[in-house]
Amino acid sequence: MKKLQLSPEIESVLSQFEDPIKMMIFILVLRNPGITSSQLKKRLIISGTKIFYYINQLVEHNPPIIYEAGAENVSEHLVRRKFNITPEIEEIMRLHLNPKQNPHGFKLYVQYLSLALQYHKIRVTKSHIEKNRIDDLPEDMVMFVDEDIAKELRAKIQAVFAKCVNKYRAYERIDAIRLCNYIAYADITPV
Repeated sequence: MKKLQLSPEIESVLSQFEDPIKMMIFILVLRNPGITSSQLKKRLIISGTKIFYYINQLVEHNPPIIYEAGAENVSEHLVRRKFNITPEIEEIMRLHLNPKQNPHGFKLYVQYLSLALQYHKIRVTKSHIEKNRIDDLPEDMVMFVDEDIAKELRAKIQAVFAKCVNKYRAYERIDAIRLCNYIAYADITPV
């Protein structure tokens, strides 16, 4: 079997996106320029020490994925750092992680994005369960189906996704993350 060929810079960026928490930080910073570490911690439902661990890895990565875009003094001893996506990563995303120019890299990116969203959904669900707020969660649909139903579902899902592609055709993928408030993802996979 032929080895998948990706440029070193794409492999490097995708290696960071393999981690669902890093991918979610990327998404949240992209959607909320100037977001603080405190806001990230709250949205991701993780401890302060963990958020700084992940933020530092993304800031120190080569090329850097996010950067410190400023800080605000909360008190004499407390500074709240703000973060943005680096222009270099935005350019890499626009040029190299799109389906036409790099279908292999794009497929991996989509899978890492799906994994990060599922992982985050698990964390949110656990948090709601701990707070006895399970009714606040959206409905999930997961079921095992036979080959006939899988074929029918795949055709209907592809039709809906084609409608979305037409509606959002003018968006760059990175802009869609910024502008759209929902994500739709579906997978019909043999087990």
